[in-house]
Amino acid sequence: MRKGVIGHHPANPNYVVYTSYIRQSDLYVYSQTSSDGGNTWSSPTVVSGHSFVRDLVLGVSGTGYTGGLFIDNAGDDSGAGSRVVTSRLVYEGSSWDYPVAEQIPAYSLGLRRLPSVVRTTGNEYLFGVGIDNYGGNVGNDTNAYSLFWAGTDFSGGPVSVGLSSETDNPTYCQQVAFDPEVGTMYYLYFDNHMEYETDGGDIFVIQGSYPATCSGPAETRVVNVGSNQRPSQGYLFKNIGGDFIFLYALEEGPPANPTANTLYLRVGPGLNDLQYSTDILVESALGVPTNTNSRYRTLYAAQDGSGTIHVVWQDASGTIKWSKIQTANPPYTPTTPVTLANNRWLDSISVGEMEMYVSMVEIGSFNGEVLKVPLQ
Repeated sequence: MRKGVIGHHPANPNYVVYTSYIRQSDLYVYSQTSSDGGNTWSSPTVVSGHSFVRDLVLGVSGTGYTGGLFIDNAGDDSGAGSRVVTSRLVYEGSSWDYPVAEQIPAYSLGLRRLPSVVRTTGNEYLFGVGIDNYGGNVGNDTNAYSLFWAGTDFSGGPVSVGLSSETDNPTYCQQVAFDPEVGTMYYLYFDNHMEYETDGGDIFVIQGSYPATCSGPAETRVVNVGSNQRPSQGYLFKNIGGDFIFLYALEEGPPANPTANTLYLRVGPGLNDLQYSTDILVESALGVPTNTNSRYRTLYAAQDGSGTIHVVWQDASGTIKWSKIQTANPPYTPTTPVTLANNRWLDSISVGEMEMYVSMVEIGSFNGEVLKVPLQ
């Protein structure tokens, strides 16, 4: 198995959807559901209309419908020639709708990378994906798009984030975020402005009015680093009535052979304050994201209804850990990490009010697993 993604019904946590892709002669997508919180599962069924899936994300709405975004038809593990498609699974259904192509690359080297998703308000979700038009060796050719999921259908098609014309191949970090208080959406991305990705880079944020417009190329830098440092895997949250809370990994050393990968937390009253905030150490040996087996993330974070942020990561030894960041009573000090599993690759998390689901793959056997973690 290459990757599994988990999601569960926000109003009925016993209903769980698990979608994975498996390497056979091609990369096929399989879907399974559970109605008892993951104790028993339906037989896996092939999600039709896909070939050589590169990556995927999904969200389950309060209606029980599942919306999924898939990157497929890639020529190889670089993602060359890949397209962006969306599909849905009706509540308690067994067959996904035939996928709808949202984007087809105009060039054979075009890459679609790092899909992400965030639950926004009500039954709605915001999806995002990075676009590299000419491949990893060409500059000034990268953009990003968001897609709105209304809980039953995708609406309006892809919306351009409008990245700067100087953006170069920001494949280390792409992530959508949302502030429900002011209806603002955010897009985080890595960029090294005309240096390609052979040296260093920074993380920027572009914001827009939810769900249909972004304000690019006006950007705010939230992490500013030096040579041979690459910030990545960013997650942005907003405390109700208060601060921005930002998590990111800092990879150091040569891109092909990193020497360190550290997980940090930053807090600031505004986006502009984040790049000057003091880093709070969360993990000193975060796993390094690589192309191996199509894996790009070793860190996932999500906020529950109380505002608590749940951070789950895989360290360099293959141990999956979990820490909580309470936002009700600053300062924002992460709790002591709890070990959830050993010898595993982390694939995704789904956070509810009373439980968290963690999907992962056993290193060596490639067996997919789903772990249910009580939150209280």
